[in-house]
This record gives sequence, C-alpha cells and structure tokens, in this order.
Amino acid sequence: MSATRVQDELLTRMERLEEENAVLRSSISDLSRRLAQVEADRGAELEDYERREAALYEFAKTLPEPPDYGTDDPWEIARLAGERFGIGRLRALFSEE
Repeated sequence: MSATRVQDELLTRMERLEEENAVLRSSISDLSRRLAQVEADRGAELEDYERREAALYEFAKTLPEPPDYGTDDPWEIARLAGERFGIGRLRALFSEE
C-alpha cells in the first residue's frame, strides 16, 4: 500500500468520525435539554405534591379526633364504625316520624 493511499483512507475515516461525532454531540445536546425539561417538570410536580400534602395536613388538623374503638385492627374499626353509623341512622329515622 502506498503512503498516499493510506493517508487518503485515514482522512476518509477521520472525516466520517468527525461527522459521527457531530451527530453524537447534537444527540447529547438534545438529550441534555430533554433531561433538563424532565427535571424541571418533576421539580414542579414535587412542589405541587408537597403543597397539596401540606394543605391536606392543615385540613386534617381541623377535623375532630376519631373515636377510640379500642383496637388497631382496621377491619374491626370499620365494623364498629358501621354499627355505630347504622344505629345512629336508625335512631334518626325513627325520631323523625
């Protein structure tokens, strides 16, 4: 192989690599912009979530304490609350007549 031919092949490869490098730089730049946008959107979502959570917590502080059903079992609490609600409904229904 002659030196000129080797230089031509190397120059061709180098040009191709520079083109690919430019494409990759463009892709990286585009991905960086997209990532920045996603991070900004996520930051806004997080701020909104935290704002809503704080508002809900402040609202919850205004509610009366729930009655003590004497158990931590959620199914038992639901059953007892249902009984309490059912009896209260019946009393209210009969007291209206």
